[in-house]
Amino acid sequence: MSDQNRKPSSNRSDAEDHRLSPRLKMYAGVFITLGDRAYLTELSNVSAGGVMVRRPEGWPDPSEEIYRLYFVLDRDRILAARGQVVHTQDDELGFEFTPGYALQSEQLLAESRNWR
Repeated sequence: MSDQNRKPSSNRSDAEDHRLSPRLKMYAGVFITLGDRAYLTELSNVSAGGVMVRRPEGWPDPSEEIYRLYFVLDRDRILAARGQVVHTQDDELGFEFTPGYALQSEQLLAESRNWR
């Protein structure tokens, strides 16, 4: 199955099999929007292809929608990206960045190195 047609996984071993890049732990606030729905949560880790966030309260069932993600690095720095949910658990959501957001991914990875 191609990555484009991959459905969200609720099985941790399935998700681990799809990892193409190492994950780095990082903390940042994350604001996720879709249309007029908005969720505030926290970043758990970041990789070259996406992020893992804590599952926000009231999060809907998995969908194939493209969400907007805003990473609040500090008061003056917010990175924006788009992503699709590719992994779900009771307490976590894994987003894969949509094509065109490599720069944001690189910036998040650079920031995560400051957290070590």
